[in-house]
Amino acid sequence: MGCSHSTSELPDNSIPLTPISSLKFASNKNSTSMSGKDIGNSEGNLEMDKIRHLLKEYIETERKIQILEVNNPVTVFYVKKSQLDQIDINIEEKMKNIESLKQNLHFNSTNRSSKTRSGTRGTSNRRKFERSVHEVLINMGDKIFGQEEQEILASTNKLEIALTELEMHHQEKVLLGNDVAQLVTILSEMSEEYKKQDYILSELGLDENFQTATSDEESELVDLESARITISEIFERWREARNELLEASSQFSMVLVNIEESSKTPTIETPIVSTNGRGQYEIGEEIRDRLVSIWQALHNVQFLVGRDLPYCTDTELPILEKAMTYLFIDLRTHERRKHATNCYCAFQRRTLALLAWVEKTIEVVIQPILALKQEEVDEKTKLLSQLRVKNLYNKVSNKQTCCTAFFHNNAPCHNSDSSLA
Repeated sequence: MGCSHSTSELPDNSIPLTPISSLKFASNKNSTSMSGKDIGNSEGNLEMDKIRHLLKEYIETERKIQILEVNNPVTVFYVKKSQLDQIDINIEEKMKNIESLKQNLHFNSTNRSSKTRSGTRGTSNRRKFERSVHEVLINMGDKIFGQEEQEILASTNKLEIALTELEMHHQEKVLLGNDVAQLVTILSEMSEEYKKQDYILSELGLDENFQTATSDEESELVDLESARITISEIFERWREARNELLEASSQFSMVLVNIEESSKTPTIETPIVSTNGRGQYEIGEEIRDRLVSIWQALHNVQFLVGRDLPYCTDTELPILEKAMTYLFIDLRTHERRKHATNCYCAFQRRTLALLAWVEKTIEVVIQPILALKQEEVDEKTKLLSQLRVKNLYNKVSNKQTCCTAFFHNNAPCHNSDSSLA
């Protein structure tokens, strides 16, 4: 599991981006507007008032954009939207799977009833078409399950697992849908602020020589920002995968606690549904829900990272699926329960190992690359900002010296006087 700093191994998710070239001014609450005394007689005063107003408006839009960009909404939007699209696919596939399971369960039930009526089966095997695991367990009582009884219970449980997965998909869709809607609102606000900036810059009238001189710089900034966004999206995906693995590890711990709780019975062949109530059945149902949550978390990790990962392969995940399917059978006897516990312990250790590897990859590979790209973007943005400030300063100071004070009073700390000369 060696890690390389090369970006060639990272997914190519280039995202077109409008460069964020900004004027960095600090507000001056004590600045006063020019007197309107001679406005009617002086076109110069009118132009200076307009420039002063536009500059203040630009500063305000820049502050709004900085606030909106705090949590990296562009990158988070792409990640959340891709997850939402994938959930729609999962829901469609799961609904087809549920229909298939229902038909198969109904067919097997009809087939058993037909054999019973023809006399090929004893009356002890006569079963109705049960629709829940709880009903199956009650009807079968505390007898030792044969192969047919095990398959009936496993098939019924498999259907309930699929129904639980579908419900969890719908719940996750609602949460992600809310997140995406909020991000769309933020991005719309950002877009409006960018449009305001473009309008202000056009009104300020940057000369053609300046635009030609900075075109190469702006083109480089677009490329740098696109690369940064790509790495940033990878970082967000791996961070989400880390959260999924943390959740899976936590759920495994609770599964082991629940299994220990279910084992507190005096005999080996104790039914999961006792005559005293549904206590042990409820424990089993809780374990199953946790396992379904783990199952979905591991699949989410695969989707987020976009590559095969240790312990999340097509040969290992089916083992967990089988364990879920035969859960209620495993909980009926001491030996089966012990085997299931060992299986879940092994999966928990593997999940923790995968979590450690993902965290190390983020720390050693992804974060350093992202920090480097961010530094390059910041340097190029600062250069363009300084060039624009210098151009505007020269433009204004050539017309009226009174606006010079505006620049000196409102210029940012990192833009020294020498940079405006």
